[in-house]
Amino acid sequence: MEITSEQLGKVVDEVLKTTGASKVDLVGHSQGGIVARYYAQFLGGTNAENPEKNRVGKIVTLGATNHGTTLTGWADIGQERADIEGSLATEDGDTIGSTSGSVEEPLNWVNTATGLTEAQRIELKKWLVGWAGA
Repeated sequence: MEITSEQLGKVVDEVLKTTGASKVDLVGHSQGGIVARYYAQFLGGTNAENPEKNRVGKIVTLGATNHGTTLTGWADIGQERADIEGSLATEDGDTIGSTSGSVEEPLNWVNTATGLTEAQRIELKKWLVGWAGA
């Protein structure tokens, strides 16, 4: 997110320089909306102390997760206290941990599971909630 927002900032700089405009309007879909918002809030797109220095005029987002995510419905399932059972295995088939527990906080389990390498944690998170969620 930070890297993409920095890249957006470079594009904004180039557009402002080329067109002579003082501000740009940004339109972002899904994660693109969050990237635009991150740039505006944290990387110089807006200036709360001096709004005349804003580089962004307006931001329009379509389907952006401005209010977080339910992990593709997992949070709703967790509220019903559904449990999942299973195990994880290494490439050799050895069991490295149990997934027994509430689906209310699947990423917390991934973060605290023993026997997982960092690469395995990332892959499991991607499987659970997708790349952006991981």
